[in-house]
Amino acid sequence: MPLPVPNSSAAQWLRGAADHTESLENALPRAYREEGVPDLAELAGHAEAIDEHHRAVLDITAVLTARPHPATAERAEARTLAAAAEELARAGASVSRAAEMAARLHDVASVGGRSAEATREHATRYLNQSLSHTRIALRDATEQLRTEATRLSLATPAGRGPAAVARSTARGARVVAAPPARPADLPPHAAGRRR
Repeated sequence: MPLPVPNSSAAQWLRGAADHTESLENALPRAYREEGVPDLAELAGHAEAIDEHHRAVLDITAVLTARPHPATAERAEARTLAAAAEELARAGASVSRAAEMAARLHDVASVGGRSAEATREHATRYLNQSLSHTRIALRDATEQLRTEATRLSLATPAGRGPAAVARSTARGARVVAAPPARPADLPPHAAGRRR
């Protein structure tokens, strides 16, 4: 996943994650497509892409939640990313079920008889249902990310940091300390995780 640009606002980070999630949905094969069900190799590629994106979203969330005294925007960003990660996990599980059904179809590809035909019908139906569930989970994650990005964009005027907004909106109040800045760069994966 091309991670959002470091040191950008929380809204930009969330939009970047939403765009990537939407691209995964758009790349997913359609259920009941004219050319028939996708094979295991095709579905495995989609499962891997969804899993990589899921890990990247979790890694960003882990970095945000590890900071002491996070800013309000960072807490909101972490909550939204965690919720989106849950949907991405659901999408990964669904596309994995579709891959399992594709393996069953491969098993009975050239086999005759009622049992094989029943397996083909069952596997095809569940494969298509799993693809639909994958698409719904990806769409839900995209919507969560975009909704929070929009909310954060409206909450903070463009070009002004949280400390500047606090100074101008709290009459006579002083800002004791600005929230911690975003790190110059985020690791591609959380510490301790091996590839």
